[in-house]
This record gives sequence, C-alpha cells and structure tokens, in this order.
Amino acid sequence: MSEFNSFNDNAIPQWAENLNYYHHSAPHQPDVLAFYNKVVARPRQTKAKLILNSATSKEHDKIAAKKVIESLENNSVKMMCGVGVQQFCDLILIHDDTYTNAYRHALASVQSYTPPHWKDKKKEAEELARTTEDILYLENGKPEPKLKNDFERSDKQTATKTEFELVCANAVAGLQEVTENIDTITGEVSLWKTFEGLDLPYNGRPDYLQSVELKTKWSGSLPKIAQENWLIQVAGYWGLTGINQTLVAANRLGYRVYTFEIEQLKEVCNQNISVLKRREELLKQSKNVKHLFRQCNADFNDWLWKFQPPIITQELYQLCQ
Repeated sequence: MSEFNSFNDNAIPQWAENLNYYHHSAPHQPDVLAFYNKVVARPRQTKAKLILNSATSKEHDKIAAKKVIESLENNSVKMMCGVGVQQFCDLILIHDDTYTNAYRHALASVQSYTPPHWKDKKKEAEELARTTEDILYLENGKPEPKLKNDFERSDKQTATKTEFELVCANAVAGLQEVTENIDTITGEVSLWKTFEGLDLPYNGRPDYLQSVELKTKWSGSLPKIAQENWLIQVAGYWGLTGINQTLVAANRLGYRVYTFEIEQLKEVCNQNISVLKRREELLKQSKNVKHLFRQCNADFNDWLWKFQPPIITQELYQLCQ
C-alpha cells in the first residue's frame, strides 16, 4: 500500500483492501492483466523486497524472495532504451547537462540491462548491441546504402550513427520544439485524483511539465495520429491536471508532435472512467481473488501474452478457470 501513501484522501474501502487493489492507472490493459498486476503480482513483489532488505531474513527466504522477483520481471531492450532516451532528455532539458555527458550516462544505463531469466539471453544481447553499438545508419537515420564497391561511397553515404543515438537526438529535438518558450522545465511527477463516480484514486506520471509526454518507437514508422494507448494515457493526465496535453514520439528517422483537442481528451477520459467504474464493480462483487478472476473474460489467444512472463499466463489460466 506504499504507493497510496502519497495520496491523502478518503480511506481505502474494505473491498479494495481485501484484494490489495489500492488505486487505478491508465486502463490500456485488459481487466485480467490489470487485476493480476495489482492484486497478485504487486503484493508478492512488495513482500519479496521486504524479505531481501531485512537484516533478519534467513538465507533460504532471501533466495526464495529473489526467485519471486525474477519470475515476474518483464523488462525488454525496447523498454530499457525508452527509459534511456528519457534519461538523456532529462539531463539536457532539466539539468542543463551537455549532450556528450547526457548521452554517456544514458548509454551506460541502457547497456547495464540484464534480461529476465525467461527470455532468450542471446537474442536480447544481440538486440541490445544492434540498437546501441552497431553503427548502421546515416545522419538522417536511413540505413547505409549497399554499393557495388567502397570506391563509390562518399562521406554522406557512410554510416556514423547507432539507432539509440539517433532516437535520443530526435527525442530531445522534439521536446525542445514544444518547450522552446518555457524557461524552467520540470520532469516526471506522480499525480493523484479521485475522479467523480470512482471510489479509488487514479495515479498518473506525466513526463514533463504535467503536460508533455515522450514516446519512442524502435521499429516501424511514426503513426500519423497518436496510438490508442498513448491517447488513453494522456487523456488521464488531462483529467488529473485540466491542462491540455502534447505528445512527442521519436524514432531513428525523426520525431512527430501530436496535439489534442480538449473535447477529444475529455471524451477519452470519460471512457477511461467508465472502464474503471466497471472494474470497481467487479472488485466489489468478488468474494476473493479466485472469484475476481472468474468474472473476467480472458482471451489467452491474444498476442499480448507472448510478451508476459510465463508464470503470469500460467497462473492466470488457473485463476480464470
């Protein structure tokens, strides 16, 4: 319940306390996965961390606790690179660091990535190297052209950049564009609010100025309009702050700025609240954890399960029976 301590409002209802579900987040996951993360995984992770950090814990308990944490890890090269790009941008925009220093710090952070035990370590290492070490791209982000021989190659046709470096540069350029008239830029902050019609608080963490969100893409082109999951997220931020939102998305080829109409954000925010109301009703009706998951319509053929730790899929399949 530690995450809720930063939000001082009404006491958590008993039905939520019974199921360890203390607050809402952006509803871009299906009910069954959102419930698992909050009702099952988070309490388990919290308990394991307490055991690991306790000086009185026995060694065999610490070994078991470490296995619990490792079994639920769901990091990836793309996720780690996205975090690294934001670290790079934070250092430049908020801390006024140099480009060289910021990039060195961000790169070191990304290259410290250790894959979850359930992933193919060789494939993860290859992807990490391809993204952060392999010099494959020109200044404009395009791949080095294939020529008949190197005598035909000019300096402009010689790769000088990694994908990670290009995305970093494009992300900070996009953010500088949308914040150019702002003297002091603030970074990520945790915001809390209980929306009308909900019993539990909603938590969101906008990246900059409570109104600017950063996204990175590591494959494919940038979409012409904001992806649905992006819109769900920024609509929640609008609901928390009442401030119009801007989103910057960057890939190796450039960046795109997405702006939104207030009515659009309001409509999606109301849709979010409707989803969360339904979730609260499911929680209220549930006698226990098993009963909660039996009420969920889980589609285990959905592509998203390919990206979840095996233990989650296995446990959910049993819980939903």
